[in-house]
Amino acid sequence: MDTTQTKKRLTLRRAHKWAGIAAALWLAMLGLTGFLLDHRDWRWMWSVTVPGALFPAETVGKQGVADISIYRINPRGPEFRAAAGRRGAWWSHDGGATWNRSVFTGADGAWPQALAAVDDVEDGSW
Repeated sequence: MDTTQTKKRLTLRRAHKWAGIAAALWLAMLGLTGFLLDHRDWRWMWSVTVPGALFPAETVGKQGVADISIYRINPRGPEFRAAAGRRGAWWSHDGGATWNRSVFTGADGAWPQALAAVDDVEDGSW
């Protein structure tokens, strides 16, 4: 066999090998992300955040918009406010100027998730 054909065969084999590796990595990534999206009810999926440096500036400006789904002001004391959503719960004693995250002490620093608010119908207090 001629050396030109041997070199050509090795080059095609190498290209085929690298194309196969790239395809395998792509399919593995699609499989992993599909699995995670299918199991998005896991608690850590809603508590993990990505650094803002990875996003464009216009996206970072809208970052906290969808985090809050519940916002309540105490009718007996408007300076006390509570906000909650899938990423946690926060409370404020100064009319919303500063916010503190609610943290469970026994759950390794995990924070609660709020999906709905239920008003106290007896006396309207918190």
